[in-house]
Amino acid sequence: MDDNVLKNLIFIEDDDLDYEMYSSIVSSLYPNIKTIQYDHVPENLDKLYRKEETLILLDLSISGRDGLQVYFEKIRPLQFMTYVHSSSDNPSDWQKCIEFGIAAYFSKQTGNDNIKKQLQCIIGFYEMNLIKFGNPINGPEKYLTQIDDQKKLIEKLRVEVSNLRKNKN
Repeated sequence: MDDNVLKNLIFIEDDDLDYEMYSSIVSSLYPNIKTIQYDHVPENLDKLYRKEETLILLDLSISGRDGLQVYFEKIRPLQFMTYVHSSSDNPSDWQKCIEFGIAAYFSKQTGNDNIKKQLQCIIGFYEMNLIKFGNPINGPEKYLTQIDDQKKLIEKLRVEVSNLRKNKN
């Protein structure tokens, strides 16, 4: 049964071991989603993949290049849905992503279970946004949840958890 909207999950990632792990997890959870790795952005990306079925996970450092610059020059003009997937948790990187129009920012997780949960969240987030806001062919700016909204929600949840812990004691 093919019930996933997402057909292609492209990792712009130069770490082969990371990619192999991600690919293996995605294949086991979503056999209908094809995973692809590039350490660069192919010139004919828009001819190889339909943007309404494709999500790009972009690392911030790709073979010595700034991932955001790669996004700005090569991916953004093609209007592919793009999330940053990076080991950096630097707030200035988050801010740059907002300024460049990146749809979401995910810090890379460690441990198989955490990675599995994160990839499920990434795919779910992608599909939820498509269902809620429409097809990416209209341009990602029209329907993406902003990163600062995500940060505010996370902070609100942290406060709620903290209050629950206090009330429990």
